[in-house]
Amino acid sequence: MNNIRCMIVDDEPDAVTLLQLCLKELYPHFRIVGTYSNWKDAFHSLSEHDTDILFTDICMPEKKRDGPVENVARHRERNYFYYRVL
Repeated sequence: MNNIRCMIVDDEPDAVTLLQLCLKELYPHFRIVGTYSNWKDAFHSLSEHDTDILFTDICMPEKKRDGPVENVARHRERNYFYYRVL
């Protein structure tokens, strides 16, 4: 199976570590291309790297009325689907 490129954006280091461990154990074909604690760095990386799945915290400090996930979908040429898990 091909590697699926994933990125994690979360301002909680423990959440990032837990997600990394879970993905490694449950989905060994997922390759984490980056982890970021803020949207500025994540957006920069998204413009340089192909990413298949974006895991993100929906309650980041920088979140504004027009959320970062919606901005990613609008500024990329690829189609994105996202689900909010609470």
